Amino acid sequence: MTLLELCFFLIIASGMTLLGFQNSSNDRDQNQARTTGQQLFAYNNAVRAWVSDNIGAAASVKTGSAWLKSTSCTGGLSSVGYLPCSFPDATTAKPLPGGKLALTSTVNTTGTAPNQQTVVTTTTSAYIVFGKTRSDLSGLAAIIAAAGSKKSIYPAGSDTSFNSNQSTAMITMTAGNSGSTDSWLRTDGSNLQNGAIRFNTALAAGQRELQNVSRVQNIAANALTLGNAGGGAAGYSIIVDANETVTGNQVVQNVQGKANGVTLTRGNIVVAAGGMETPSQLVAGGAIYTPIMRDKDNTGYYIDPNNTSVMNVGNNSLNTVAPIFYDRDNTSYYVDPAGTTAMYSAVIANMNVDGNWTTNLHADTYNQLNFTTAVGTSTWCSPRGAFARDTAGHLVACTASVFGDLWQRPILGHNVGVYSVSIPAGTPSAGIGTQKSVPLGAQQICVLTGSYQSHFNESHCQVHPDLSGWYLDIQVNGTAGANFWCEAMCLAN
Repeated sequence: MTLLELCFFLIIASGMTLLGFQNSSNDRDQNQARTTGQQLFAYNNAVRAWVSDNIGAAASVKTGSAWLKSTSCTGGLSSVGYLPCSFPDATTAKPLPGGKLALTSTVNTTGTAPNQQTVVTTTTSAYIVFGKTRSDLSGLAAIIAAAGSKKSIYPAGSDTSFNSNQSTAMITMTAGNSGSTDSWLRTDGSNLQNGAIRFNTALAAGQRELQNVSRVQNIAANALTLGNAGGGAAGYSIIVDANETVTGNQVVQNVQGKANGVTLTRGNIVVAAGGMETPSQLVAGGAIYTPIMRDKDNTGYYIDPNNTSVMNVGNNSLNTVAPIFYDRDNTSYYVDPAGTTAMYSAVIANMNVDGNWTTNLHADTYNQLNFTTAVGTSTWCSPRGAFARDTAGHLVACTASVFGDLWQRPILGHNVGVYSVSIPAGTPSAGIGTQKSVPLGAQQICVLTGSYQSHFNESHCQVHPDLSGWYLDIQVNGTAGANFWCEAMCLAN
């Protein structure tokens, strides 16, 4: 090999070596840019998590990553650790290794609660490698960050945005709580759902639940349907296993529609068709309004407050108020407390008549006193003026605490009473005097009107007064087995 050839070979070998070093350096720089992209993704994803917890945060500027690190980390400023302690400080003094990037984040909030939007915009310093601005590497880092690599610290997709400025080699990232373009449900309440949420029906019931929900709210003037939206009720059911409060109207319809259902309005239950049944008591704290109430077992019995009511037996522990009570079988019989009462028969323990007592006697009708007593008996003789009958059917009256025969008729505005006293046959014994006295009460005057003796000159009758009233006496002497009676007439006061 000549000297010229050797020189030519060395030149080519040097060039190839240089080219190899250049390619190796480029690979190293690109790998570093990819790592930086993953770190930027992790940082901005942590910012997004911070925004979810701090919607409505005041405007501020954050430098580096310390504001996203827990206070348990060296230099950490947050009560919640959104970034691990090992994450670079991302400051000018301690930048991200790839590109020597320092991070500055600006917090801004717009709108009013509950519709506030908080956005954090993060800007990097220029991407510098060996003193040169490398927009190619900043662009690669932005692409990797936007891709949401599964090798990042938080392996998940992100709704954040990443942009690299070609002229400045600076990367701009944004994160906020506006979830209008998210492909998953956010935890900060900013999602706008663009499709139905469906569960896999093959999963167990416990894996298809919405838990810890306080409200399911529909759009105004739109219906919220629970169950089969098609309207068919067969095979579908809703179970409410907790207390339920309905602040608006509630309509329970059957498969034929609302017209056959039940409407529950505040304080009212309206049954559109059919009836309302309960196997136990129906208790109302206020009034019950209905045109008629029927017996469930026999609809022939009913209560119609505005018309006729039919009951088998009525038992009322309080007052029953009505202008008139009619006999169901014969309305010719009735009780009118304020007027005339017509009854076929009445059994009364005690009766007090304040006005006139008129008896209209017809054929086969009569007034009968069922209490029987004997003349001269004092038992049950109270008060004075009480009537009874003796065993022979004679009318007797209670006067001066004993019963006596009574016949009265009005004479010159006064009552005249006829009284008698008798000694039955067989009462006196021979030779022994027997006497009997009947008090006639307080009268104007009493006179002896007759006497009878079965044996001549064997009896003596007299009428006499004292301070307590008049008396009719009979005295018998003589024959055993004789009977006697005396009669007096009195003019009442």
